[in-house]
Amino acid sequence: MAKYKEAKRDFAHAVSQLAPEEQKKEKVEEEKNNFVETEAEDKTEEGINEVEEVLIEEVSESEVPEVQDMSEIYIEQEDAASTDDKEPVEEQEPEEEVVDEGLSEVNAMNDMEQEIRSSAELRGIGEDTTYITKGTTINGNVESDGDIEILGRVEGNVRCGGKLIVCGRVAGDIDTVEVFAEQANIAGEIRASGMVKIAQGSVAVGNISAETAVIAGAVKGDVDIRDSVVVDSTAVIVGNIKSKSVQINSGAIIDGFCKQTYSDIDVDQYFQNGIEDLA
Repeated sequence: MAKYKEAKRDFAHAVSQLAPEEQKKEKVEEEKNNFVETEAEDKTEEGINEVEEVLIEEVSESEVPEVQDMSEIYIEQEDAASTDDKEPVEEQEPEEEVVDEGLSEVNAMNDMEQEIRSSAELRGIGEDTTYITKGTTINGNVESDGDIEILGRVEGNVRCGGKLIVCGRVAGDIDTVEVFAEQANIAGEIRASGMVKIAQGSVAVGNISAETAVIAGAVKGDVDIRDSVVVDSTAVIVGNIKSKSVQINSGAIIDGFCKQTYSDIDVDQYFQNGIEDLA
């Protein structure tokens, strides 16, 4: 029995030594098979990739028709439909403007009236104004309760209840509230309860009496002003001046006497007792 057990043990030991060699062979075979399969799969994938690249090149080289945007197609169809719906429009010849002669005359009169009103507003005259236009000559006296503007010529006396503006010629006496002479020629006396203005370029031949006065033109006659008078630098006065106060600007020419007759100051009081009392 002991020899049998010992022989069995030796056999088992021999078998155990041989087993690893067999396992190694099986493992080597398995790895060899795996390597063959892997190499076959790699070759298969390489073939597939080459086929795909060939297909892509053929598709890119072939002409592919461009697909038009659907929105562009819709717009083209809509434009075509709208063009078909429109009817051809006949060109109409421009109508000739018919000018009514009567209407043109009315417009001209309105423009003239507007121009006169604008001038009146600048000069400060009212709506109830009598106009003597340029080129008009009146032989006789002119009277008005309102304002008067003379652009023409009056051969006669002028009585005005308001403001008198003279831009023309007056050969006669003037009685009014205020007088404004601009580029005027006046031959006659001027009597005003308010102000008298003789602008540069105007000539007045006759005596002037008023409340206040501003003289920048030429005056030949005595000037009687109850308040203040201003003699501008362009003024030429041939006559005596009586006023309450006077302002004479440099350059003015006065050929006559100047006296402050209406002044509140008694100048004689300074000289009653002689020059010694002034110390």
